[in-house]
Amino acid sequence: MIFFKKTFKLLKHFIKYIKLFIIYFPFLNFIKIKQKEIIIVFDGNFGHGGLVDRLKGIVSFYAISKEINANFKIYFKHPFQLDTFLEPNQYNWLATDSDLRWNPFQTKFLFLMDNFSFNWKKTIQKSNKQKFIVYANIDYLNTIYADNTSDVLKEKWSTLFQELFKKTILLQNAINTLNLPSEYLAIHTRFTSLLGDFQDTTIRSISEERKKEMLGLLKDEIKKIESNLPKIVFSDSIIFLNYIKENLDVVVLEGNPSHIDVKNSGIADDNLKTFVDFFVISNAKRIYLLRTKEMYNSAFSKYASFISNHEFYNFLLHENK
Repeated sequence: MIFFKKTFKLLKHFIKYIKLFIIYFPFLNFIKIKQKEIIIVFDGNFGHGGLVDRLKGIVSFYAISKEINANFKIYFKHPFQLDTFLEPNQYNWLATDSDLRWNPFQTKFLFLMDNFSFNWKKTIQKSNKQKFIVYANIDYLNTIYADNTSDVLKEKWSTLFQELFKKTILLQNAINTLNLPSEYLAIHTRFTSLLGDFQDTTIRSISEERKKEMLGLLKDEIKKIESNLPKIVFSDSIIFLNYIKENLDVVVLEGNPSHIDVKNSGIADDNLKTFVDFFVISNAKRIYLLRTKEMYNSAFSKYASFISNHEFYNFLLHENK
């Protein structure tokens, strides 16, 4: 059984690289690459994950590029162009089609989606290749800066993110129009498909009775959070947001949540809420992720907290059962 599992895994991996060769064949050339380069790609040819998954890959390979003194580019064209919402800050990472040109003797393709065992020193630092075209969605900072504490890694993630990105006028204006208080708490929940109102990459369901029970449990937990500061509640479920808005004195931002990797039109308005939520959470004085045993342990609010290095609490509700 183990043999067949390994064989199947290797076959899937081989098929991915065949697909990559087909995709990149039009960009084949034999011009010598003089400077090391890393290009991280989000082109829609594979599932790339949500916003934070993509940011994990971006920040990780930007960090690696700095370690090996390589040029770094982001080719983010699907389902929208990243520079609609985030533009270069201290480093120009914008990539064009010409950056995808590759020399077969000097280029290495790395398909690292959900690959937690990637060894960057062995694969990149010690490689004789000059260019690396990468698909990745994992945070590798703990292996890049292996001797650092988790608090230092958060600070590094924040620094790298700030070097790369600043909000576009479109995104900043959308946040400005919210007229947010100067200080507030952010409370985040992530249901995925559990309540039946959100399309995700996975499909899970629970009984109607359990849905009602979860809504009540989370409402009670939000009430328990003691603070004189306003509470802003975020979620991927419009059912939950409407329920909380009707039953508690909290703020809920307008708009319908969506997953950027699932049935996405690519229209700016369809994706703006994801970025607004992310940055509004990042500016909160304290950030909470609340979840029951069935709910997804989301990294969305956790990584939002990294940007401003604010307090983050991940609460798994303990039920008396």
